[in-house]
Amino acid sequence: MNSLLNSDFEKAYILFEKELSREDLFELLKNGTVVEKQVAVLKLDKIISENEAEIFISNLTGCDGKIREVVASRLCEFLKETSVQKWFSNYSEIFANATIDIDSNVCRNVIDALSFLKKYDEFAKEYCKKLVQFIKTAISEIESFSFKDKKYKYNKQYFKIYWSLEGLCLFTDFIDISDIEFIIQNTKDCSEYTVREKLAKFITFLPNKYSNVKDTLKQDENYYVKNIG
Repeated sequence: MNSLLNSDFEKAYILFEKELSREDLFELLKNGTVVEKQVAVLKLDKIISENEAEIFISNLTGCDGKIREVVASRLCEFLKETSVQKWFSNYSEIFANATIDIDSNVCRNVIDALSFLKKYDEFAKEYCKKLVQFIKTAISEIESFSFKDKKYKYNKQYFKIYWSLEGLCLFTDFIDISDIEFIIQNTKDCSEYTVREKLAKFITFLPNKYSNVKDTLKQDENYYVKNIG
C-alpha cells in the first residue's frame, strides 16, 4: 500500500511540474489515469468552451471517487463565470446523480454550486424531477425492508433522502405541489432524525401554508430538528 501511495505521489509531482497545454489537460481528463485526471482538474485555470465543459462534467459521476471529489471541489470556482453557466445547465442528470454521491464532500460541493444554475428553468425542472424520484424510490425501498435487514441498508436510503432534500431547497418553485405533499407526508415522522432535520430546513423554503408542519417539527424531540428555521 505504501509503495502504491509513493508511486501515485511521484506521478502527481512529475505532472504538476510538467508544462501542460489545455489540449494536454483535457486529453488527460478524457483518457488519463486516476492520478492524471486529478492533476488535470487541479491545473485547469478556467473552462472556455462547451466541449471543455462536457469533458469536465463527465468526470463528476461514474468514475473513481478521487476524481469525483476533485471535480466537485472546483465547480463553484468555474461556475462563478457567467459565460460557462449555460453550458453546465445542460447536465441536470449528472448534477442530480452527483447530489446523492456516496461521498458527502461531493454532495456538498455540488449543491453549493447549484445557486449559479437556478436561473435556468429547464435545468431546475429536470433536476427537481430526478431528486423527487430519488426520494420516492428510497422511501419505497425502506418500506420493503424487514426487521431482519441490516442497518446499513436503511442508512443508504436515508442518505439519499437527506441529500435530495438539501438539493431541493433552492428549487422549491419548480416542484409539483403533489410531490411536496408526498415528501412531507412520508418524511415528517421518519425515525431517522437527520431526515426530519433536513425536512425542517426544506419547509423553511416553502409557502406559509405548510407552517403547521413547521410548528410540529419545532416540537420535535431532537435538538437539531426543532431548532431549524
